[in-house]
Amino acid sequence: MRIAQKPSQSASVLLTVLIFTVVLSALVASSLMMMSSRRIGVERSMKWNDAFPLAEAGLEEALTQLQFTTGTNFGTNGWTAVGNTFVKTRTNFVNYGYYTAVIQLPATNAVGYGPTLIATGSVVAPLSSGQYISRVVSVQTVLNGGYSYGLLSKSTINLNPTGGAYVDSYDSQDPLYSTNGFYTVSKRRANAGIGSTSTSSTINLSASFLYGYIIVRPSYVSNSIVLQTQGVVGDIPYNSSAAHLGSIESGHYRNTLTTTIAEVALPYTSGIGFAAGNYIYQGTNFNYGLGTGNYITNGTFSLNSGQTMVVTGHAVLYVNGGFNVNGGSAIYIAPGASLTLYVALNCTVAGTINNSSGQATKCVINGLTFCTDMVLTPATPFIAIVNTPDANVNATLSAGADVSGAIIGYSIALGGSGSFHYDEGLAASSANQYTVTGWKEF
Repeated sequence: MRIAQKPSQSASVLLTVLIFTVVLSALVASSLMMMSSRRIGVERSMKWNDAFPLAEAGLEEALTQLQFTTGTNFGTNGWTAVGNTFVKTRTNFVNYGYYTAVIQLPATNAVGYGPTLIATGSVVAPLSSGQYISRVVSVQTVLNGGYSYGLLSKSTINLNPTGGAYVDSYDSQDPLYSTNGFYTVSKRRANAGIGSTSTSSTINLSASFLYGYIIVRPSYVSNSIVLQTQGVVGDIPYNSSAAHLGSIESGHYRNTLTTTIAEVALPYTSGIGFAAGNYIYQGTNFNYGLGTGNYITNGTFSLNSGQTMVVTGHAVLYVNGGFNVNGGSAIYIAPGASLTLYVALNCTVAGTINNSSGQATKCVINGLTFCTDMVLTPATPFIAIVNTPDANVNATLSAGADVSGAIIGYSIALGGSGSFHYDEGLAASSANQYTVTGWKEF
């Protein structure tokens, strides 16, 4: 017997199947969407991780540019100057991404502070041909001791010039702030930092115009700074106003100095001897001549009135005694040549040292431990680095016989009517001069 099915029952079964199919389809679609979303999330996570090595590569390139560029003009090796920054982008990562690195100079190029480095690493976003996932990392740098300061002392600094003499800065590596590498007053800067590694020694500014900064230890006793009524510290406009005499411009006193002053190591114990003779350079006779090599002399070496020395190569001279360039004598460092001195005992420069290149790195006087007195009374402009950590440096400068470069000493005293000009180019004249102090990711 055949039993007939009611129409309502058929419709109920069909509806149940339809609902089940819809629910199943929704579950499958939801599952597929979840799997797709998870896949995209995983890919985005992987791309996010891939972007960071590119940002790191950008920082590495920026740090390399810092360490191997002299001065603060980083617009070489493919870097482009944009205002106060230098920018470089590398896009030669096939189907991968790119990075953009930025070297940003401090707002005032303040002594003791290095550039800020910003690197952005970017990779193509998942399922996209025109969108990128980026990570941005910023690094702060500072300058490591070395010649990052115009005057750096272990104890006191006494600036007592006369006749309106001053301490300022220039940059021998930048034509905007020097003329053929030489100081020019019309291109002066106000970035001469003077600092003491002591926490209590006096920094005395009498009738001193300091175009720059006083930089001391964080624990320095600030009342150890003696600023007389005719002394002033600040930038160029601040120094130009008589109303600012006896004051320090805001931001030009800093307790951020962390550097230490390293002792000068003995360079060697045996070298090339030399003696007086007749040395001819470009038609001029000299009593002494040094070429390229490591020279040595035992006992005190003095150039007396009328005596001369010519340096035609890259000479290193170790004087196992005192070293004196007396009045009326002269040393001529020829173009392309350099003289690096190591002096065991006391040193005097009262004659002429003609550093023809105009680069302070071409004339360096290093004082060993028992070099406890360094006297500077040059007869003509003196361009050099004076690195005498254990010496009391006494410089009495006459008008027209300014000193340019940098001075390190146990104590430093500047007097007379001549001025001192710090060469900012020295801040980056050696490798590993910048140190990273911190980083953050935006």
